[in-house]
Order: sequence, then C-alpha cells, then structure tokens
Amino acid sequence: MSRVSLGAAAEQTKSFMRREAGLVLPVAFATFGIALILVALVTPEPAAAGERVKPGLWSLAIIPLMLLAMVGQLAISHLVLRPGASVREAFGAAMARLPTALGMLLLLFAIFAAAGLALILVMGVLAVALGAAAQAAAALAALAVILVLLFVGARLLMAWPLIVDRSAGPVATLQAAFALSKGFFWKFLLLTLAFALVYMILTGAVQLGLGSILLIFGKLVGAEGAAAFLTAIVVALLGAALQAAWAVLLAFVYRQLTPPPGEAGSS
Repeated sequence: MSRVSLGAAAEQTKSFMRREAGLVLPVAFATFGIALILVALVTPEPAAAGERVKPGLWSLAIIPLMLLAMVGQLAISHLVLRPGASVREAFGAAMARLPTALGMLLLLFAIFAAAGLALILVMGVLAVALGAAAQAAAALAALAVILVLLFVGARLLMAWPLIVDRSAGPVATLQAAFALSKGFFWKFLLLTLAFALVYMILTGAVQLGLGSILLIFGKLVGAEGAAAFLTAIVVALLGAALQAAWAVLLAFVYRQLTPPPGEAGSS
C-alpha cells in the first residue's frame, strides 16, 4: 500500500500556490468565483428571519453553476498533474473530461436514489413493526444517509484528479477511486471535514465581519443592495481561492498514490 503524507501534500500545495498563483487563481475566479457569485444572486431571501428558503424554479440555475465549478476542479487538477500546462490547455482538458465527470455524478445519483428509496421503505416497515414514532424513523433515516454520504465522499476523494489523469469512463473511474482510497478512509474523512470547517469559518468570518461593516456603510449612503453585492463578491473570491487550494491539495495527494512512471520506477 502506498503511503500518504498530508503534511507533505500541504507543503507542496503552499509552494505551488505561491509559484503558480498567476495560473491557478484566474481559473478559480473564472469558475468557482463566478459560480459562487451567481448562486448568491439567484438564491432568494427568506420570507422571515430564520426561515428556510423554499426551492423553486431558481434552483434550476444551480445546475449550470455546478458544471462551472466542476470545470474549475478539473482544470486546476490538470495544472498540477501536468507541469508546464497552460490555462488554455487546462480548460481544454477539463471540457474534454467533463462528460466523464457528469456520468460519474449521474451514476452516483442513481445509486443513491435507489438506496434512499430502499432505506425509506425499510425504515417505514420498522417503524410500523416496532411502533416507533415517525419522527424517530425519519431521524434514523437521515442519520443513515449522512453516514453513507460521508463514507462515499471520503472513498471518492481522489476521483477528480483521477478523471483528468486517466482516460477511463465513469464506472472505471469510480472503481479506481475506491481502490486508491482503500486503507485511507479515516485520513481522507478527517481531511474533508477539516477543510469544510476551515472553509465555513473563514467565509463566515468575512461574511459576518466585512458584511456588517459594508451594511452599515450602505445604510448611511443609501446603497444597501450594493453593499450586499460587494460582500457576496468578496466572499465568493475567498471561497474560490480556498477551493482552488483544495483542488491542488487533492492533486498532490493523488500524485503520492500514483506517481508518474519515471518517479515510480526510481522510488
């Protein structure tokens, strides 16, 4: 089994981001950044404080924005795995492999939909048989879904760099990603949770701190809408930079698991 050093991958990520910021950040802002800004624009405000936003036709706009973010993930992975590649080459490779990424996600969606339906049926039968409350059964079902999502997410962490590094189809990509993550589930799960926590803390701090300052200033000059939009842009740019660093980190972890032929032979 290959060894994975997250510390070494983190150091490589910092070095790469400093050295290739002129390549990586424009790709991140043109994909992740635009997607995050547009998501903020199309998502309606809740009717009341604390109330959830209800899904509607606006939700359909999320689909092309997800595609844009996928292109960014693939393009940045290509920049890391193919040293010397240009931004144009990275975008070209990302677009060429986008159908495989879509096929993989659709396959996962179909599997989860079938598994979710089966889980709902089983929980319903158990609730009736054991006389359990419907709310308790729903809570158990939700917990089971969360655990499955965490498991699959950690096991498929290498799927994105794998897609651009190989020419395999969706099914073979899923199989290879599961094979690469064998023995690293807990390490990959903790890595994912750590990134999610850092992302939420940093973007939340900027949203709260800068957003509050800009909102006060916006009220003073009568431009609350502009202040909110500016806050969304800053948060989106920060989020894009963080997601770029995440894509770079995953690519370096992947490279530890699958070194190029020359390196593999010399190690």
